[in-house]
Amino acid sequence: MHLSSAVTTAIALSLLIPSTLGHPNKHRPSALEDNTYTNRHNHNVLNELSPMTLCRNISLLYVRGSHTKGNVGKAGPFFDALANITDYDNLAVQGVDYPATILDYLFGHFDKGVSNLRAKLRATMDRCPDTKLVVTGYSQGAMVVRKFAEEATPEEVAFIRTGKSKVLLRSALDAD
Repeated sequence: MHLSSAVTTAIALSLLIPSTLGHPNKHRPSALEDNTYTNRHNHNVLNELSPMTLCRNISLLYVRGSHTKGNVGKAGPFFDALANITDYDNLAVQGVDYPATILDYLFGHFDKGVSNLRAKLRATMDRCPDTKLVVTGYSQGAMVVRKFAEEATPEEVAFIRTGKSKVLLRSALDAD
């Protein structure tokens, strides 16, 4: 499971890199700035796709692993790595809230995570129809993403498959 999540994330990143590399105005926080994802999110929570925020070129829906705090856990360095490639001003990160308990993991009960991921995806579709969407998760979160991908509606698949992103969803469904 972890390997397919890593491959899916790598494919998603490779699709985003060519359109953002070499941008002369790319904003990279200096060591003195405190606005990296690692430093700026409050109590492991990121809600950059809320109704009060602006749409960005790239939207990342992230599903955290078991027993991690907030809605993104300790994934700040992962988001910083992506933002260093795409530019902080182009990226919106949204965590997906769900129980993420060990019992849910052991018994495969991912319904709450799947329904919350679906709600975040649909809200993003409505608010930011031109964004490039990346959906990923870690550990139990990757399992939630996989279950969502297996049950995605044609409309959801069409939104995720915008442009070259079709490779992302295809790899998640074909990896076994």
